[in-house]
Amino acid sequence: MAFMKKVTLLLVVLFCTILPMNGQVKVLSETDALDVLTSYYENTDNMNIYIASVERLSNGYVNDDDGTYWSLFVDEFPMLGWEHPCSQFFVPKNYDIRIGGKQIESVQLRMPPTDITYDMLHTYQPEGININDRPILKKNTGVKRLPSPVYVDSTHIYAVIISGGGSIMANHTRYWNDCSFIYQTLVNTYGIPKSNITALISDGDNPAKDQQLGYEYFNSSTDLDGDGIADYHYAATKSNVVSVFNNLANQLTADDHLFVYVIDHGGWIDGTKTAYLWLWNNEKLYDTELAKIIDNIPAGYMSFLLGQCYSGGFIDNLEGQNRVVTTACTYYQSSHAHKSKPYDEFVYNWTSAINGYDIEGNKIEADNGNKGYVSLEDAYGYAFLHNTWTTGTVDLVENPCYSSTPVILGRKLSFGRTLPKIDLYIKVDSYDDGYRPLTFSSVNWNSPDVWVRRVSDGYDFDSMETIDQDTAPQDSAYLYVKVHNRGTDSYAGNGNYLHLFLTNRDIFDTTYLPPSMQNRFFTHHYILPLDMPIPSGAAKTIENRFKVPSNLFNAVYDYDVSIIAAISDSSNFNLSQVTSDYLMNSNDIGLQKMSVIVKKPEVQPNDSLIGPMPDTLIYCGNGAVAKLQSVEIGSNSMRVVLDQPAQANTSVVAKALTPAVKVESIDIPEGQDFGELMIARKPESLYSVDLVVNGEIVDSKTILSR
Repeated sequence: MAFMKKVTLLLVVLFCTILPMNGQVKVLSETDALDVLTSYYENTDNMNIYIASVERLSNGYVNDDDGTYWSLFVDEFPMLGWEHPCSQFFVPKNYDIRIGGKQIESVQLRMPPTDITYDMLHTYQPEGININDRPILKKNTGVKRLPSPVYVDSTHIYAVIISGGGSIMANHTRYWNDCSFIYQTLVNTYGIPKSNITALISDGDNPAKDQQLGYEYFNSSTDLDGDGIADYHYAATKSNVVSVFNNLANQLTADDHLFVYVIDHGGWIDGTKTAYLWLWNNEKLYDTELAKIIDNIPAGYMSFLLGQCYSGGFIDNLEGQNRVVTTACTYYQSSHAHKSKPYDEFVYNWTSAINGYDIEGNKIEADNGNKGYVSLEDAYGYAFLHNTWTTGTVDLVENPCYSSTPVILGRKLSFGRTLPKIDLYIKVDSYDDGYRPLTFSSVNWNSPDVWVRRVSDGYDFDSMETIDQDTAPQDSAYLYVKVHNRGTDSYAGNGNYLHLFLTNRDIFDTTYLPPSMQNRFFTHHYILPLDMPIPSGAAKTIENRFKVPSNLFNAVYDYDVSIIAAISDSSNFNLSQVTSDYLMNSNDIGLQKMSVIVKKPEVQPNDSLIGPMPDTLIYCGNGAVAKLQSVEIGSNSMRVVLDQPAQANTSVVAKALTPAVKVESIDIPEGQDFGELMIARKPESLYSVDLVVNGEIVDSKTILSR
């Protein structure tokens, strides 16, 4: 980071560089003025420097009575988005050594000034960046560029793109490129109608110059995809932003997904999480103002990608039920430009992940778990992993942040699929989130949502009791099934059935059974209307009393009983379709096996709560908030520390997201606040760590293995 020398040093150098041979006044040229500036800094190579000729000012900057001045504006950190520290100087063209340093005034700012028109005197251009590059994507016509995206109905996806720019000096070309890249991704890759996308960019379709490119200013194009047709007309002003979102409030329904994309500049009130967005003509839109507008929109899902500085300050205002919020940095950090391309780095990598290809046509593998689509969480993970600004000096670091409500919404939501409003499911195993096939596990017969009790006591799965011959009289038992709702709407208690099957063998493998049992197959089928309401994000437990088959008490051998629970919108269900693959790929079915034993087991009931999933998950690149206090990765282990002693039935599950590896887990004893997992450490891999209590994910954290 460049830093200023003391003013006294400036004056010494100034006397040496501009003192005339004869007389006491020298007329300074632009070059002389730049020499003054280069004497004021140790190095100006990595800065943007602007110059303007101004008359005597009345704003208090210049104390001299008359004359003209060189005004120099210096952006000391051109790779950062605004706002950030910058400097403005006023140097008299007629420098009189008798007055000395009193003639030179400097002002500390956080945004480029708007009351003076500056020309570029020196620009920092990182090696390898072609500022004239513009994103051009191939349209998706027949051949799907993403790996098997699921197109349900793209007409139900809407997008708002906002790039305020601030002013002509602050409106860099990279912001337009960012907008063009996401616009073409939505239209060409996902087939979202252009009529569903509204862009508000700098001064809109005003023909005046509004953007800086190298040493010139020019009028930015309204054609975002290169087809010769204007794609936006609105200027990014507060009144236009309010108008656009108010129109959407009258148009969208619970069937729709609204995506809001923001880039360019932001600010914050120091010491708080209050953040704001810089719009055109340096208007400010505060986080509370945007939240108030957004809350009026009845869309089923909302997602946000915020790339401006201090964007993390918007999370606590925008998060809510069925929302995913992703930001380039925390509430106290600046966002950064890409080091080798004319884009902002985090949003470029995020859009590349969503698109499936970067702007140069290189295939991007961001689909975690080979689901067939790239979710919003996948895009965050990829962009975080490929962010080169997550380390460095304190002033030049950005830590991308992510929020999903409910916790696993971002793992499912994408632009290539529409989620059902009501989504009921039963877990296959403890780590089944109901949204992806269980590609990392081979256990499909131990559903935590299916259990048996001998009496109607409501105890949860961890206190499951077996049906045994030593219980007398044991003519009935109670079968419990927990059903979850991941949908945006509450299930009203009608339209679905719960099918319960009780069989006297392992339905997938009978070879280990005694010969006398292999051909004795019976099935008891119970059909229960799912008539209880299940709120969005919640789970409800259904109890069913059933008659214990008499031959279970007459069996000579110990053997497994299979209990199958399946959700269907019909009173008919074909048991023959239930294969091992069916279980692993379906959200609507769970299998539990238990043994018939001779001796009555010693079972100690352990009560547990039955309730909804946690409402919200927030985790940032540099830390998590919830019950996971810290995660550290060693050479072959991972140490997890909780912020309080563990409850009963607490475990930690860790797996690498990029590339995916085997899941590792460990139980943390009740009352203990730490645990250590043995892992196959992979450098430069993003790990997902879940804290699981009673089979429910209550907190998650991501950590990068260097």
